[in-house]
Amino acid sequence: MGWNGGPLPVHGSKVLLDSDSDTYIISDTDDQIQLFAGGAEITEFDADGVNLTVAAYFANGSESAPGISFVNDPNSGFWRGVADTINLSVGGSEIAEFDATAVTIAAGTKLVIS
Repeated sequence: MGWNGGPLPVHGSKVLLDSDSDTYIISDTDDQIQLFAGGAEITEFDADGVNLTVAAYFANGSESAPGISFVNDPNSGFWRGVADTINLSVGGSEIAEFDATAVTIAAGTKLVIS
């Protein structure tokens, strides 16, 4: 038994995800998987990582839970407090804020240039 009770898909075959056959998963290159939506390639997965071919959008997040964080370190990363700003938190505390006119370092944070 294989996929949906039928035989397993062979190399290069599409796993269709919608009725008009333009959203699918395929592996037509060794050690790589591609995801298509509406006929356009959205992403590729391989041993080196994930390559997005479209824009990625993230949750705003917060100082203690950034929208872009790291494995096993969910309270360090980037978040957005208000439109047109990018904030940086480390250990759940804001370290810096970037906007169109300034980079603001949080009070009590040392700026070390080496």
